Amino acid sequence: ATSTTATSTFAGAVSIANLIATGPVINVKAYGAKGDGVTDDTAAIQSAINVAATAGGTSNTPTIYFPSGTYVITSTLNLTGKKAFKITGEFGYGTNTIISGKINYSPMIDLTGSYYYEFDDISIEAASGYTPTVGLLSGRRNDVDDPATSILNRVFTDGDFSVADVYTIASEINR
Repeated sequence: ATSTTATSTFAGAVSIANLIATGPVINVKAYGAKGDGVTDDTAAIQSAINVAATAGGTSNTPTIYFPSGTYVITSTLNLTGKKAFKITGEFGYGTNTIISGKINYSPMIDLTGSYYYEFDDISIEAASGYTPTVGLLSGRRNDVDDPATSILNRVFTDGDFSVADVYTIASEINR
């Protein structure tokens, strides 16, 4: 379905009254994600990410929105080199957003080289019996002057990660 947001119109965008965004809101469920804790949502979430990558910029930041639910991923979500985006879920009594990784020895979410991003109200969990290397993998770019280019608000981690739940590569990434 196509909806209009304050700044843009494109497939999959939805308007959410209680979510203040500076650009289009892309609901992962509009791309086929179920969030039922059983279905593999990897391809649907990656599709939403790919749309957001072409929809944004620093003055038109897209929000990738995860309604309450448990979203199973079986391979790394690739956000490498992306600029200016927000990933938002829901957090509260009975309304939690969980990304559950059924991944062994790879990162769940790869943000290497990405900048000006924000994560809000998301739980990143290694599914029982799985051991991802990290939940969030990031690495700084050396062509971005502002070192504070990422924000994590109410981001929770749980489960067994072989390296760390959140890991930033110390070396700079040249672009």
